[in-house]
Amino acid sequence: IVAGAYVMLAGATTAQTERLQFTSLETELRTRASTFGGGLHPYIQYIFSSTGTIRPFGEFRFGFVGARNWTRLDVRLDGEEQAFIKAVSEGLTPQVGIVGGAHIFLADNVSLTMALSLDYLAVFGRAVKTSGDLDLTDMMGVTTTRFDAEYEKASNNLNVGIPVGISVWM
Repeated sequence: IVAGAYVMLAGATTAQTERLQFTSLETELRTRASTFGGGLHPYIQYIFSSTGTIRPFGEFRFGFVGARNWTRLDVRLDGEEQAFIKAVSEGLTPQVGIVGGAHIFLADNVSLTMALSLDYLAVFGRAVKTSGDLDLTDMMGVTTTRFDAEYEKASNNLNVGIPVGISVWM
């Protein structure tokens, strides 16, 4: 029996500029989005055989992933900044999963791991805040986002994966 935990930290930033022409006004939309998040997934793995080159295993895991997203939208008309919107949102995803696979030993203490995984994810999210010169409600005509609200369930997902890795056994 092997017990452990997967730990993850990740971040990314994307930027996009779009130029549009409305009548005689040239409009430029600049969007920049940044995300940072992490996760923790404790697991317990049962290896069916302690000898041999191929050692099949089954694994149960559970945990969560959380992330925060910052988005800024700048609007420029004929080269002059007119307005901006900055929005912050968060997501939290508890998950549980099972894995079946095999450790294929290439040497006494080095193995190639190949498996098939199935995870259930319950995605929750919330809009934290917004600021800026533009009011999304006025632009859209309706209010669709409550800020500083509690987390709300957004979806239920099933993920299938094919984990592949190399392990060094101590």
